[in-house]
Amino acid sequence: MKKLTLSISFFLLVFSQTASAQCQANFVFNQQAGTTTVSFVNTSSGNYSALSWYLGDGSTASSSNVTHTYAPGIYGVCLTVWDSLNGCQSTFCDTLFINTTAT
Repeated sequence: MKKLTLSISFFLLVFSQTASAQCQANFVFNQQAGTTTVSFVNTSSGNYSALSWYLGDGSTASSSNVTHTYAPGIYGVCLTVWDSLNGCQSTFCDTLFINTTAT
């Protein structure tokens, strides 16, 4: 009698996906002395492909760093960064107190 040997092989495929670094919106700002002009510097981190500023007075911008002149008052400024391919979106907001004599 012939002996029949059955051999079964299993292949295990492991897919590994490294999550891209999440983006984190952030900025710093400086009011120019004696004026109501403010310079904003984007200090966001991580991977993002686009950004948008809301400057608090109805104005918007899409460049990385922005300079804007305000009337005296209080403004909420927000920066949003995102990358739709990696599913990342982050918003950072801060409050400006604009007067004619910067401290």
